[in-house]
Amino acid sequence: MIEHRRAAAAKALARAASIGIAVDSDPKSAELVEEWIAGHITMREARAQYIAHIREREGARGDWRALSIQSSNAQTKSRLRPAG
Repeated sequence: MIEHRRAAAAKALARAASIGIAVDSDPKSAELVEEWIAGHITMREARAQYIAHIREREGARGDWRALSIQSSNAQTKSRLRPAG
């Protein structure tokens, strides 16, 4: 069973690469594929967990940008305020 799943995963990744689909190199992706290969989770669960991971990862990036912009705006405002 494990060998069959490992072969299926390798075939799917090779097929994606052959038609130019970029496969995410995030370690979480590989971890979830290994969990599926081992039979610990279903592919549906792997997909759901990976989508949640992507949303969390992208949210963290967005939060960082927002913090950077807020910090920059605060510095600009403090320079524009008259002393006194």
